[in-house]
Amino acid sequence: MHVVRPEGHANPVAAVVAAHRAGASLSLGTSGTTGPGRRVLRSTQPWWGSFDAYSELSGVVAGSRVWLPGPLGSTMVLFAAVHAAVVGATRMGDPAAATHACLTPAQLELRGAELPRGTLVVVAGATLPERLALAAAARGLTVSHYYGAAELSFVAAGRSGDGLRPFAGSSKLTGQRGLRG
Repeated sequence: MHVVRPEGHANPVAAVVAAHRAGASLSLGTSGTTGPGRRVLRSTQPWWGSFDAYSELSGVVAGSRVWLPGPLGSTMVLFAAVHAAVVGATRMGDPAAATHACLTPAQLELRGAELPRGTLVVVAGATLPERLALAAAARGLTVSHYYGAAELSFVAAGRSGDGLRPFAGSSKLTGQRGLRG
């Protein structure tokens, strides 16, 4: 079985797309949120299978300008970057030029004011505190959020102010083949 470690490539996004086309598996690092970081071996299929639902949640479609301030070594950021590439959106380095963003709650708090009014923001990586959702809405941002994990893919999603509900098709999206320490 061919396995691709995206962070080992000059262009991790292109490496994931190529892995998908070749039917290769991905070896992804976890953040270690619930324990020591480790590697997860998984198929690319769950990501591709969730693109329609993620487009609906995030609003990211062809022509969108997406700001992703985190590192591509983060599965959340890598997924959002791969999704953007596959649907024809453009990644932006300048938040002021973005129409969409994918941020952690901490990034939303620290840098959300740099986004223009009307930006559609997806928050993940940790719980979205209500005060941050309200502050973002007051700045004219539209916020959605989701819970997922490198091991599970997407689990639940919602709009700002809503509770999380099972992510569309989440029971079919794990794609996990095994864990390695």
